[in-house]
Amino acid sequence: MQRPHVHVPFDKIQEHIDFIIKSSLDLEIYFSSVNLDNVSHKKITALSKMLTHSPSLSIHAPFIDLSPGAVDSKVRRATLERFSHVLDISEVLKPKAIVFHSGYEKWKYALNIDLWLEKSLKTWRPLNTRAAAMGVKIAIEIYSKTSLKT
Repeated sequence: MQRPHVHVPFDKIQEHIDFIIKSSLDLEIYFSSVNLDNVSHKKITALSKMLTHSPSLSIHAPFIDLSPGAVDSKVRRATLERFSHVLDISEVLKPKAIVFHSGYEKWKYALNIDLWLEKSLKTWRPLNTRAAAMGVKIAIEIYSKTSLKT
């Protein structure tokens, strides 16, 4: 029997932990950039121990202001730093998958998918290598408003 898999922001888990455990919920935990700025290894380890019902986990990475295919190398580096922090957390929580946003917006790239893809691969390749070594799948979410269709 499959259990419900629900999305919950990291900063709301404590508030709902009794319900999560009682209901045996599988979780997609969203880490915003604010969460990443304030989380510690100790808090992640404590969360892992709290989830006594052994849920199936996925993590949703931050996406606001991030751009994995950024032409600006400093923006891309900041994005990679945030995404790498999510992988650090994943080493403790052991999710099955991490959801990232593609960052592709056709108006930003003037419909130049090749430019976005070239820059984006500089972000995804090292992340995928590390995730694969951990046994974690990477899922890249693309919105229909930012579809790759030109």
